[in-house]
This record gives sequence, C-alpha cells and structure tokens, in this order.
Amino acid sequence: MHGSGKMNNELQRELDKIPSIISSPKFLENRGLGNDIGFYIFDYPPEHELQVRYFVSNMVKVLSSKMNIEHINLFEKIIEYLESRNIKEATFDMQKSEGNKSVLKALEAPLNPKKFVSNIIDENQSCDLMIFTGIGSAWPVIRAHNILNNLQPIVGDTPVIMFYPGKYDTKSLRLFNKMESEGYYRAFKLIV
Repeated sequence: MHGSGKMNNELQRELDKIPSIISSPKFLENRGLGNDIGFYIFDYPPEHELQVRYFVSNMVKVLSSKMNIEHINLFEKIIEYLESRNIKEATFDMQKSEGNKSVLKALEAPLNPKKFVSNIIDENQSCDLMIFTGIGSAWPVIRAHNILNNLQPIVGDTPVIMFYPGKYDTKSLRLFNKMESEGYYRAFKLIV
C-alpha cells in the first residue's frame, strides 16, 4: 500500500482512545443509546490499513484478559467458509480461468450475507464485544453495509465495532474513500 509504512500520529491518537472507550461498563452495556443498536464504525484512511491492523491485533490481546472480545476478520472468514464447503480451490481456479465477475456471480449463493452472518454469529454466540476487520480485503465479495444490516437482528445487546478503511459520515459508507455504498445510518462513529 502506498504510504502505509509511515505511522500517522493523528490516527494513532484516535486509536489510543479506543481501549478506554470500549472497556467502560457504559459502552459494554450500551447505556446512553436509547433504543439504538450498539453498532460503531471507526473509519480511517485506507492507506493506514497496516497501522490499524497492528493496533487492533495488539488491543485485542491486551483487553482479552478483561473481557471476551470476538475479533472477526471478514476476509479470513470468507476463506474459512470456502474451505469448509470444499470450494476454495475451485473458486481460485475459476477466478484464474473465467475472471472476477464469474467468481462473484458463483459466490452469491454460498456467501449470501444473511447466511454468512448467521454462520459467524453461531460460532461466536457469547462475547462482550464483536470487532470486525478485513472489510477492504473482503470487498466486493462481502460488503460492509450488508454485514451490518444482517447483524442487527441477531447480535442482541452485544456492541459491534467495524474498523472501516474509508469514510463514514453517519449516512453512508465510502470504501477506500472512493466507492459509495448503499446508505447506512444505523451506526455511530466510535470516535467523534
């Protein structure tokens, strides 16, 4: 990634606020949100993906002694899912021979967002917090707004944080600061 080797100090200051926010009882109990769901997005410049990935990994390790955090990398989950259905190699072969459009079409049914999200939640029923990463790597196979929309009815009171390489303005998601998705307005910005 262009420019990802340099650490962004402003971004690091925002990242450093996250552990105290997410480990607070108010956050974990979704207090103060009224009837709103506890979905949060931490958006960041996509060129700093490696900095964010490193931070999240370390944060989860440190906080896991205090709370049960389920860190879900969407790209890794896609690969695991394809392996579990014994279609990973066939998918890779199809991509080489027929191209990306054919693969996306072929994966529509097996990676239907509702089924895929249900699979993730079945594996991770009891946790204090869910963190989603790997959003950019999973695109366009799985899209962030589809994950969030399908999580809503099944996560209950568990707070969810999505680390998003792009821009979220509380009305829409713009992956990589370029691609507009369908409007999404149900999440709060983690750092305001």
